Amino acid sequence: MQLRRNCHILLALPCIYACGTDPIAAPMPLIAADAHLTWKQTRACRISHEHWLHGVRVVVNDAAWQPYVSWLPYEKGNQPFPVGAMVVKPEYNDDKCLELIGYTVMRKESAGYWPQGNDWQWFELDPKGVVVKQGKLGKECVTCHVQHCAPPNGFDLTCTPD
Repeated sequence: MQLRRNCHILLALPCIYACGTDPIAAPMPLIAADAHLTWKQTRACRISHEHWLHGVRVVVNDAAWQPYVSWLPYEKGNQPFPVGAMVVKPEYNDDKCLELIGYTVMRKESAGYWPQGNDWQWFELDPKGVVVKQGKLGKECVTCHVQHCAPPNGFDLTCTPD
């Protein structure tokens, strides 16, 4: 009788385990894997010394388009980037920008998120658009953008469009 009860318990364990656990979900991408092909381009392919000598382009979502392309150096009335604006730098392993290896992304957050970083959140993504690193990436991103993207070469920590 004891053996029979133990057998039933052993037979039930796989079902209990399978029913009581959720499958591990794949991480959701921050952007579509083809964003580098479908978003509006603001800077053409070039080699970037700031991005480890990778080929880079700059593309933006609709919210970032107008502020990015219309700012004027030294103007105080430049249109601010709205919350949700995204400036995306696809990075490539070649100088023709054909072999995508990942993305660097700036996303505008609500006022007060991070004043030292102009309220941008920074991301590193894999080629499928999945987040590898995110947050207030001061040393990796902001320090360089403060130096290279200040007027007249940029606006709100974004660099000059072509």
